[in-house]
Amino acid sequence: MQKGSNKGGRMNKYPNIPNLFEKVAEHQRRMEKITQSPLVEIMKKQKRFSESLSSIGRAASEFQKQMAVVANRWKELLQERELTLEELSELLSELNYPPISTDISIDSLQDLNNQLRELENFNDQVNVLDQFIVRVFHKEYIDEKLETWNEMDCLKDRIHIMEEIVNAHKLELFSLSTLAVFPQIEGVLAETFPKLRNDKGNFTGDYQKKALEEVLDTESNKFDGVWNSYYKKNTLKGFLHLEPIDYLSRHALAHGADKDYGTVVNSTKSLMIFDYIVTKVEYYRIEIEEKEETLPE
Repeated sequence: MQKGSNKGGRMNKYPNIPNLFEKVAEHQRRMEKITQSPLVEIMKKQKRFSESLSSIGRAASEFQKQMAVVANRWKELLQERELTLEELSELLSELNYPPISTDISIDSLQDLNNQLRELENFNDQVNVLDQFIVRVFHKEYIDEKLETWNEMDCLKDRIHIMEEIVNAHKLELFSLSTLAVFPQIEGVLAETFPKLRNDKGNFTGDYQKKALEEVLDTESNKFDGVWNSYYKKNTLKGFLHLEPIDYLSRHALAHGADKDYGTVVNSTKSLMIFDYIVTKVEYYRIEIEEKEETLPE
């Protein structure tokens, strides 16, 4: 009894311990219930979402910085390309050569520009140019151009003709391909500017010049200005029968004065000329359509 009373005495010395244990257990049960509630889950998700947003924001900021660097470099490259094209096209104009307007690298253009300026002989310069355009306008590249032309609205009724011209070029039938290109250019211009025809409905060389002035931005675009000058001084230049012809003249071809025009170089030149002009015509048509759509009814 004494031991029991002593034990009971020790327990009675801390009468609140069982109650404390119960309160702690109850508190734990409540905390577990609270932490498992939908509200806490939402708060946890919000926290994770906030952390994710913060992480995304940091990544987006870094990406924007990288894009800014890329954009600035791209702008610099475009400026370099534009300056090179302008300088190069001016030199080509002096050589009675159509401007190089292909989507080739700036390094290739600069290399060509440097090569030409290192040469003093006219014929040597022309030979370098001839080799360059034939190398750039290879068969696969011309096929890619044909695919692009196929998407142009201004060529929808004559793309079958251009397919035959390209096939003739690839088969090395250069007398056919060279001669066939220029009527297509004239046809596209005439269809785009029907009001420029004379009273008889003809679309002469003078009207072609006026049409080119409409589609080429000769005032603010120096490259367009060089193209305009080349086409007028060479492609639309007159000729004399039984006299030597050292330029690619649409009139000399059409009237049989030039008998030596059937070369890979002349065929390539004609395709280059066609590509640039019809591309400008297509842009012009799109701009006109957009302006008409914005006009009030």
